[in-house]
Amino acid sequence: MENQNIEYKKTWRDEYLKWICAFANTDGGKLYIGIDDNGNVCGVEDSHKLSEDIPNKIRNTMGLICTVNLLNKNGMDYFEIITEKYPFPVSYHGKYLTRACMLAFHPDPEKWVTGAYPIQIRIYKDKIRLWNDGALPKEVPVEDLYKEHVSKPCNPNLANVFFKCGMIESWARGFSKITRYCEEENAKLPVIDLSLGGVTARCFASDAYLALMNEHQETENVPLSPKMSDKMSDKMSDKDKSRLSIVLAYLQSSKNISSSKAAELLNVEIKTANRLLVKAVELGILDASGINKTRTYSMKLQGAAE
Repeated sequence: MENQNIEYKKTWRDEYLKWICAFANTDGGKLYIGIDDNGNVCGVEDSHKLSEDIPNKIRNTMGLICTVNLLNKNGMDYFEIITEKYPFPVSYHGKYLTRACMLAFHPDPEKWVTGAYPIQIRIYKDKIRLWNDGALPKEVPVEDLYKEHVSKPCNPNLANVFFKCGMIESWARGFSKITRYCEEENAKLPVIDLSLGGVTARCFASDAYLALMNEHQETENVPLSPKMSDKMSDKMSDKDKSRLSIVLAYLQSSKNISSSKAAELLNVEIKTANRLLVKAVELGILDASGINKTRTYSMKLQGAAE
């Protein structure tokens, strides 16, 4: 099974040299070529050529000597590349890579997420829950996290980068800063616990945020008149009904609305907002005036011919 130190790839690509560099800069690891994400051997083509190319590319780009084993299962060749932890930083084309660096800074970080347990984030209306497959230092029990305690970075290389950038002033200040920010915003402290085989953090919304959210919900839920509800009942999706309710609430205090303003209000593309507004005109809910970019939409006057 894939984990932090084992990676499966169906075919060889030179970009996987980054994984080898990351293994060398952390705790070492094994890279398998010719195995799918489920751990099934699918084999590689031209294994003889790869058995020469892979060790040469590793040596020429990073100066590493890795164990490259050509294995066979059910008549299919695959490779096992074993990388030991190196006592000095290893550079890949001038870059000192670790797994954490690739996850943090790569333009497409999801392609480097491996194993069954990536960081998991769940967003609720009043809180955010984060879970990570990790553990706290043995010297720091959960109940002491918000007290003065020893700090042991799990990835010293990455932590050192942030320290030199000035993003970390000193070790073991993270929880004291969290406490200060929560006090400033009158918010609850995040609850940290060791559950489901990892570390869970539950971060709660402040009272100010909850008040703003409730105010926004009241705007979203402005009731429609019976006549408008009838027009929308079977001719619009629930999502469009909800979006149109927001537009109608906006028109309670504004004379008209443009497609661009509706798109901004609904956080959708202009073409999506325009489609909604045109549909509302067709249903006799809104009136349209102007042409092209100058077109605006307003509430249909009561008593107007339908």
